Amino acid sequence: MTKITAPKHPSAAAQAAVGQLYGQLVTHVDAEVNKLCAKIEKVHAEMQARRGDGDAKVEELRADVYEMYQDNEDANAETEKMVTDVNDKLEKLEAGLSRVTKDIAQAHLAIHVQSRPDHSNCAAAQELPKLRDPPVLDSRHNLKAWIHEIKGKILVDGYAHLPTEEMRFRYVYSRLHPEVQAFVIPQLEFAEAYNHWDHEEIFDILKCYYVTDI
Repeated sequence: MTKITAPKHPSAAAQAAVGQLYGQLVTHVDAEVNKLCAKIEKVHAEMQARRGDGDAKVEELRADVYEMYQDNEDANAETEKMVTDVNDKLEKLEAGLSRVTKDIAQAHLAIHVQSRPDHSNCAAAQELPKLRDPPVLDSRHNLKAWIHEIKGKILVDGYAHLPTEEMRFRYVYSRLHPEVQAFVIPQLEFAEAYNHWDHEEIFDILKCYYVTDI
């Protein structure tokens, strides 16, 4: 039969060694924990510093953006002011041009009225013989010959049968083919609008239309 013996208690030397080892372990752990805490504090401080730098940079960037926005607003306001000034000047120029155009038309009319001959003897003059009407001008006719012929018609018969410049203008217009009349219609409308009749201007238009060196 096995005999059970009671456990032996560790000796005092062994207990002292264990206590010493435990003390060293606690000291080492405390030191490591302190080091880790120091590192954490350092990292935290660096993060705070970086965050402060980041906040400063954000504020700086925000200030730059606001300044750019203000500059853009100022530029837009200046541009709108310039556009308004230009529009005002254009309106004034258009008004001035309109007045000048009317003044020129009135001056032409005054000159025409002053130079209009006395037609008191038109009834007697209408008994004079008439030249034949020039042919209707189209692309098949010789422009130079046609202009000479219609000028002769106006010179000989104008006093009796075409006493006013408007009548001469409309007579020359009537001797044009419809396709040719289309090029003279703007001048006709201008003459009607401003009462400015000059049949010679029809000849100038025809010379451009036929590209002639007359």
